[in-house]
Amino acid sequence: MKTIALLTTLLAAGCASMVNGRFQNVPVTSSPAHAAITLECPGEEPSHAGYTPATIRLRRGADGCRITLSKLGYYEETVRFRRVPSAVTALDAVPGAVLGAAAALVVALPTELVAGEDAGNAAGAAAFNKGASAPFAIDEHSGAAFDQVPREVHVDLVPRP
Repeated sequence: MKTIALLTTLLAAGCASMVNGRFQNVPVTSSPAHAAITLECPGEEPSHAGYTPATIRLRRGADGCRITLSKLGYYEETVRFRRVPSAVTALDAVPGAVLGAAAALVVALPTELVAGEDAGNAAGAAAFNKGASAPFAIDEHSGAAFDQVPREVHVDLVPRP
């Protein structure tokens, strides 16, 4: 029983969560160097994220983050990030199919014995859909199902007159 529970947990974990993680590192450079980086994401206070060149850490699930680069004697520049689906989530199909098939068997067979073939098929299909979608749901909840774009930033700061 413990083996089945462990196997189910591993299958449901979501491949993107294991491959991507919840955060994405984004290299930020500027010309000239040593520009201050301010990071703003919805629902969070703006924070100082270092000086260029630097690597900032963005939550993959955050939607609408932006960074502002500033340096004395130069105009500020803002770069907006957008959240896009990660290609890694395609890997969720394998554990999703296994979980969906297992859920369908566990639900469909007893239902069919009690309520008939049509009820068993309907219950099995519903259980398959729920089981198959579990890895995707986990990755979306953790944010691992997404990538932040742009994946790297370079800004040429414009001098003030």
